[in-house]
Amino acid sequence: MVTSLLSVDSFAARGTSFWRSVASHCTWFSVKGDDYLLRDKPGAALMEKLRTYLVSQGVDGDGYPFAYLITAPRFLGYQFNPVSFWYLYDSNKELQAMILEVNNTTDERRMYLLRKSTSQTNSAGLQEEHRDDRLDEVEEANGSGAPKSVRFSMTWPKDFHVSPFNDRQGTYSLVARDPLEAYSAGEGLVNNRLTLRATQGPVVLVASLVPTGPWIDPFKLSIAASAKLVLAWGWVGLVTFPRILREAVKLFKKRGLGINVYFRPEVKIGTVPRQETIIESRLEPYFRRFLQHQVAYSGLPCTIKYVPSITAQKSIEISGLPPSSVSKDPVNHHHIEFKVLSPAFYSRFAHYAHTMEAFSQEMLSTRDENKTVWVSDPKVLPKLFATATGRNPRQRGFLNRWRWELVRYLRVLPAEQSYPSEEKPVDHTSRIDIRHLPLSSLDNFVAEDCSPTEASAYRSALLRLFLAERLAWGFTPLLQLYDIIIRGFLMYLAHRLLFSSLAKTLDRMKASKDGNALFMAAFAAVFVWHVGLKNAHHLWAVLKALV
Repeated sequence: MVTSLLSVDSFAARGTSFWRSVASHCTWFSVKGDDYLLRDKPGAALMEKLRTYLVSQGVDGDGYPFAYLITAPRFLGYQFNPVSFWYLYDSNKELQAMILEVNNTTDERRMYLLRKSTSQTNSAGLQEEHRDDRLDEVEEANGSGAPKSVRFSMTWPKDFHVSPFNDRQGTYSLVARDPLEAYSAGEGLVNNRLTLRATQGPVVLVASLVPTGPWIDPFKLSIAASAKLVLAWGWVGLVTFPRILREAVKLFKKRGLGINVYFRPEVKIGTVPRQETIIESRLEPYFRRFLQHQVAYSGLPCTIKYVPSITAQKSIEISGLPPSSVSKDPVNHHHIEFKVLSPAFYSRFAHYAHTMEAFSQEMLSTRDENKTVWVSDPKVLPKLFATATGRNPRQRGFLNRWRWELVRYLRVLPAEQSYPSEEKPVDHTSRIDIRHLPLSSLDNFVAEDCSPTEASAYRSALLRLFLAERLAWGFTPLLQLYDIIIRGFLMYLAHRLLFSSLAKTLDRMKASKDGNALFMAAFAAVFVWHVGLKNAHHLWAVLKALV
């Protein structure tokens, strides 16, 4: 559905023309499926994404044939959408469920599926909220509530980090009205209230979503009305994030007045993590193959379902024994789920020289707020990663050995986690790891089982991680700035040295009063100056290539 003002990819447009596809990217406002629900199907339309999410929650994807979405669209390709409301209807167009899709400022997402049936409870632990004191408090705080006949109410526990000034404890309560019934009654389409209540405490936050004017049909707007709408509301989405930062700064200044500040924890199971960085996406295939290798050579009677945390990467099942062995002894064959909660796991895992130390720090011996990976049966990890990975070494030669030695030398532990595992007394001593760190099991696997091109790409990713940790506070894009500065300095140095040397040559040629010699000297000066600048640039590129 496309107009000059708004484009919505609600359904998969099969056979869409090229110009229609271009027009969908040239509208002022747009609603794209990639911005909603799960991220496992890039390019999918809204209805396809909705069915996929419902199936992942154990719900029939065709059980809700009608859906209504209230959201903030993109404006000129930019979007920051704190919360979206999905209304799900049965075949009789009666509201049966809702989905609250919450996004935070770190690109993480949590969907809460709210169903009217109280006989079933999903992983979020939601329950249908009947008339009680909590809803009365909400309505008293915000005026009269929605009509009882069209009210959809639910309460469920909070488990998602939204603000640094609130932890993940407490409960949410939603009071919403059916927009279709409100439309039939000629009233405002939207009337939602979301209440955050602290655990066994008072109401912390009450947010309301109500219309400020009559609804607008983008298909019927004139050019003047469309321009007025763009000028009145287009800028609102652009300043939402700066406004949040402004209010956060105000609250941060008052942190000593009873306002606590909470660091961002790692996401829990059921939450969509942030999108991965380039380095994390490059490291994931190596870890996947490393896990497959370990399962294959461990000899354990188990099947591992590996669930990655990378966009568009599908989960796979890895079996350590052939199917015939599984069918002979199904009792002793274990099914284990290996779920990566955050893409940060791949970069953090690469920092550790010892595999079990990595799992200890990232899952076994740390707080829930720090966990980047989850394994349904952690007892299998020591057996799974006890086998050696070395087989038929391929990476030979002095240069390759020097490159791997550089990786070993620069390896450093990852940045400390936001939540310490235990309270420790404050001291002013620094901790230095004095162990002789060897190449990790993953390093050995890549060196011995991957091609030279793959090993080179792996080392490049690791060196960026380690150098960023040592020189750029863990911020890898800052290394690109360092690279630009070094290139500029080399070119400046070459310019100064070459130009000053050739200038003296030209002065001597002028003194000889030989016109031809002066022309040849000037030509040589320009040529050598150009070559010198190029060589300075290429010299730095060659040095990086050797690594």
